[in-house]
Amino acid sequence: MELSSNTLTTTSLKLRTLNEIPLFASIIIVAEFLALSLPNVSLTPLLFAVYFSARGYKQSLYLITVYMIVEILQWGFGLWNLPMFLGWTLWMVMVKEIKLPIPFLGFTFGYLYGIMFMPLTVIVYNVDWWAYLVADFPYATTMAVSNTITLMFLHKVLTKFLTERS
Repeated sequence: MELSSNTLTTTSLKLRTLNEIPLFASIIIVAEFLALSLPNVSLTPLLFAVYFSARGYKQSLYLITVYMIVEILQWGFGLWNLPMFLGWTLWMVMVKEIKLPIPFLGFTFGYLYGIMFMPLTVIVYNVDWWAYLVADFPYATTMAVSNTITLMFLHKVLTKFLTERS
C-alpha cells in the first residue's frame, strides 16, 4: 500500500488535532484554577476565543465537549452543565460569526453567559427572575470587564501564535 503525501498530511492533521484538543482543554482548566479566588475573572473566554478564531467549528465543538467532560469529572454533574455548554457554544458562534471587535463581543458575552443560567435557576430553585438579574449583575459586570481587557490585549497575539504553529 502506497501512501501519498496528501494521506500523510491528513493523518498528521488528525493526529495533531487529537493531541491539541485535550491539551488546550487542560490549559483552560489550569488557567481557571489559577484565577479561582477571583470571582468571574478568568482567562477561559479568552482561551476559547483564541481556539475558536484559529480552528474550525468541528474542532471547536470537540474542545467545548472535552472541556465540559473535565468540568463534570472535576465538579460533578448538575443543572449548571447544560447552560454552561450552551454558553460556550454561544461564545463560539459569536466569535466565528459576528463581525464586531472581539473585545466588544467579550463584554457582551459577560452578560449573556450569566443569563444562560437564569431559566433553570428560576424554574428549579423558584428564584424570582428579577432577583436573579440583580444578584448576577456584579458578577456579569466583572466577567464583562475582565473579558474586554484580556481580549483587547491578548486575543490577537495568542491567535497569531496558535495559527503560526499550525
